[in-house]
Parts: sequence; C-alpha cells; structure tokens
Amino acid sequence: MKNLLKHRQFGQIEELLLSQLEKSSNNKDLLMKLAMVRLQFPFEDYISAINYLNDIIYIDNFNFEAIIIKLYLQNYYLADMDGDFDKIICCDWKDVYKMAVVYYIHSWKFHYIYDSNEDGREKEIEWLKKSIEIYPYLVNPYIKLARLYVKKNCLDKARQCYLNAISCVKSVEFTDEDAINSQAFIDEYITGVRLSSLNFESLKRESQKRT
Repeated sequence: MKNLLKHRQFGQIEELLLSQLEKSSNNKDLLMKLAMVRLQFPFEDYISAINYLNDIIYIDNFNFEAIIIKLYLQNYYLADMDGDFDKIICCDWKDVYKMAVVYYIHSWKFHYIYDSNEDGREKEIEWLKKSIEIYPYLVNPYIKLARLYVKKNCLDKARQCYLNAISCVKSVEFTDEDAINSQAFIDEYITGVRLSSLNFESLKRESQKRT
C-alpha cells in the first residue's frame, strides 16, 4: 500500500481496498479510505465518495468524520446539504472542537445568500463568531469572517482575522498516506489547520492584498 500511495496509483489502491471490503463489508475504515480514493485523480468522483460516506453513516448513524466530510462535498459541489446537516447541528457533541466545526458548517447555510441579503450575511457572521468563540484554533472560520469584514469595509477586523488564521495553521506538510486519511482531509479542507505550502502562501498574499 505504501508504495502504491507513493506513486499515487489510486486505481490499484481502489482494487485492493475493494477486495478487502468483500471480506468485511461493514468495515468503516475501508469505506472511508475508498471515499478518499474516489476524490483523487483520475477519479475525482464526489458522488461515489458521498455514497461511501453514506454507507458509513448507515452503519454508524452519528459518525462525525463521515457526516462532516459528506456535508463539505455536498456544499462544495452541489451548494446544498441533506438531512444530516440538521442532525449534526441539533446534537450536543460534548466536545468543543466538534462543536466549533459544527458551528462553522452551520455558517455555510447562509453563504450563498449574503450578497443579496443582509440578514443572511449577518447570520453567517454570527455562526462564524460562535465557532471561533468556542474553539479559537480553526483556520477557515477566521478566513471566511475576514472576507466578510472586507466586504463590510471593516478592514481592521479583517486584518486581525487574517492574522489569527495564519497563526492557527499547524502544518504545511503532507505525507503520501494523507491522501486516504480522513483527518488529513478535514484538516486541509474543512478546518484549514493544515495547508499546502502553496495555499499557505496564497493566504498570506490575500491578507496583505485585502487589508
């Protein structure tokens, strides 16, 4: 597996995982790895990835990682989220990190209406602030809030949010194994605490340009 990951042979990796899944059809770890594989080139198939994540949720109704990755894919590719959105926001996860992620995801509901709806913009800001207040170590809530402050011409607030975002980036390093690691996906695409060096530099340029 390590050699296949090193050379990004995701077709062969999928075949290997599927053969293992035949012997253990309810294996959540295998299903998650298959979901991650389907997001890689040459597949780039978010529908299949969502289906694998739904399989995990069917087995484990409140699987946090599967739910938030699925909602991210639905939001990013479809600009919509299914009933699992209501399920996670109504649940007390009894964990400040998870609740901060949930509040951040709640803000997505208002993102596509803020340009034409002041109330939508304020709702998005409200949930981003809640995410930051409960756990001030996620990167993406700061970035989203900074961009909203720029739109409102609150440049001092935007500048501070960008500085906080930059300071919360924990790493710009990724391993070959991270390609099929669900936590690495969450860290990069949902919370932003791990960014590629390219995206980290892009964030710093955005901060300087907009404020």
